[in-house]
Amino acid sequence: MGQMPLWIMVFRNKTFVLKKEYTKAINPNTIEAINVTKNDAEAAIYGIRGAYGVVTIRIMKKFARGEFKRLKPYLEKL
Repeated sequence: MGQMPLWIMVFRNKTFVLKKEYTKAINPNTIEAINVTKNDAEAAIYGIRGAYGVVTIRIMKKFARGEFKRLKPYLEKL
């Protein structure tokens, strides 16, 4: 399998890295927006971790607290 992109979760303007093996744990009903990028600008922002692209998922504010608590074991501070 090829290299995986960096998965970023945004909860009320707080940003975390989601461990790639837990991407299926995301509840699609709580997603406000998804942004997929693969360019040098993202690599510059996230360093080598963003070299294969970045998937940024923004959670709706009304679900942010609950989703953060549920996904917290799978998140790393950025």
